[in-house]
Amino acid sequence: MKVLALRDAAGAGAPVALHPEVSVVRSSDPLRRAWLREVLGRLSAGGDLDATGEVEAHGIHFDLDGGSLALLGLDRPVAAVVTADDLPGHDATLAAARAAHDEATARRDRCAATLESCRQALTDAVAERDAATAALEELLRGEGAAREALEAASAERSRLELEITSALDEC
Repeated sequence: MKVLALRDAAGAGAPVALHPEVSVVRSSDPLRRAWLREVLGRLSAGGDLDATGEVEAHGIHFDLDGGSLALLGLDRPVAAVVTADDLPGHDATLAAARAAHDEATARRDRCAATLESCRQALTDAVAERDAATAALEELLRGEGAAREALEAASAERSRLELEITSALDEC
């Protein structure tokens, strides 16, 4: 049986096309690589794969689902994936150090992005505070919109007082 294509059931990410004979998985995304190894490793057990795709057996193409796997007799676990641990000369300590380095680099990048967004939010907040302080100082000095509103109210008061004086004179 050959796995020709594989995609997670949720449809996230691009489908993975595999060579019909041997596939070597090299990816900069360790989560995607781990997902692929897990799905291929569970393929021979015939259980729920949380993936969709296509397989070929004896020249016939099948959808990658439970019914097709049962039809092909894949109902007991068989080692289907060769990992670095299975190869001679593999240094587990070095591999763990590389994985820790990759995780630390990814975490650093996430923290840098979070820091940058916090800096931008702080810059925006300072600009907003400065604008509010300037508007408050303008109000306290009686300038700007407050002064214009006060002058308009004073003019209206003078007009009303003249009308009242005129009405009293007529009476």
